[in-house]
Amino acid sequence: MAHKLRLPLLLVLLLAMMIPATSLSAAAQVNEAPDRIAVLPFWVFDQQGNVIPQAVETDLARLSSVLPRAIAGRLVQTGQFEVLDHPLLESRDAVPARGTRELDRVDEILRRGTADQVIVGTVAQIQQAVVVSIQRFVQGPEAPILAGAATVRSNNAGDAINTVEQLLTQVFPPDSDVVPRPISRIVVVPSVLRIPVGGSAPIQAYAIDDLGRTLTTVTLVFQTNDDARAVVDERGLVTGISPGKAQVSLQPLGRPLAPGATLPRVEVTVSGPSLGLRAGMSLSGQQQRQPRVGLRLTPAHEIRTTPTTQTLPQAGSNPVNVLTSFFGALIGNQMLTMDLDFVPQEDISMTLSAVQRTSNSYFGTGVGVAVPMREGGPNGVLLRLTLGGQLPFTLRSNMRLPLEVNVDFIMGGAQSPPQTRLGISAGIDLFQ
Repeated sequence: MAHKLRLPLLLVLLLAMMIPATSLSAAAQVNEAPDRIAVLPFWVFDQQGNVIPQAVETDLARLSSVLPRAIAGRLVQTGQFEVLDHPLLESRDAVPARGTRELDRVDEILRRGTADQVIVGTVAQIQQAVVVSIQRFVQGPEAPILAGAATVRSNNAGDAINTVEQLLTQVFPPDSDVVPRPISRIVVVPSVLRIPVGGSAPIQAYAIDDLGRTLTTVTLVFQTNDDARAVVDERGLVTGISPGKAQVSLQPLGRPLAPGATLPRVEVTVSGPSLGLRAGMSLSGQQQRQPRVGLRLTPAHEIRTTPTTQTLPQAGSNPVNVLTSFFGALIGNQMLTMDLDFVPQEDISMTLSAVQRTSNSYFGTGVGVAVPMREGGPNGVLLRLTLGGQLPFTLRSNMRLPLEVNVDFIMGGAQSPPQTRLGISAGIDLFQ
């Protein structure tokens, strides 16, 4: 019997606990309801300051009816208000009495609770200009309070229709975002970026309006002018593809730019390794495995040639200009590498290689000379093929761990026969 009594008691307690929660939920929904704002037809004044009846077929009379509807439509688009224009007020039988003073019309709407805010306005012609003035009222402790006002001058009634956003910007507080403020400037950090080939670094960008506020709703699109040098994702992460220079530009979406605002560009320099150390083994048909150490130097100074006044055929036929332009492009893009390899008691080789680098590998061809360190050692002109790759992990941001394979074709001299040898090495690459 006691168990039968406990079950109804528990149900009653559960219902008692649910009722306050439901009431709070309903109260929260009521509090989240948007403000009701009424937009009344504007009064029209002639040049003598007399009120023109609404029925008069003039441009100003039409403007006094069209402009409130345009303002109401723009307020609806913001999604912040429940807008009550003149037709809606008529359908609810809430239009204030005609012939009363303007402030009395506002007081009647606010006192009845028809709306939380009221917008009224006037249209007047002063000489050859049309002046539109609007006021926004809210309910005060004893009487309506003027919360905002705006006045705009136009050349004619047709131009006055295009002043809706300007009026709303003035009549509402700057931080209300009733009319989204345009982007005044875009700040990027950093403005200059230098990354190693295969490395990545983020670009942070902020859109700011004329009030100094960060616009979090603006989407910024990143793009580079040279995908062969660097690529950037939608978050602004830049990845170096090959040595050289590129520019990252930004384009905002969802909000216009203010007049005079410029879009920033980030200068990106992708650098190759400036210094490399190698250690490994050298294999040939005549000798067994031999230890091998090497040094890699990659200059990165840009060569600037003096402009020439020669015609194109003459300049192209000048071998000095051709060589200068060729080697200048190699050095400027860090494609020219000087290799120095030492095989103890065998030879020292010096090679000049043109190396094409990507984000995680490189390939090069070069020509050099092998100097023997013993009688009968490798000697003569050397042709080299190089294939290498970077390991996926790093010790520091400016340091990479490469694996490299070299194939050397040594022509041989008077006392040294031609030979082919294979070099396998690992090491460290340092970036500027």
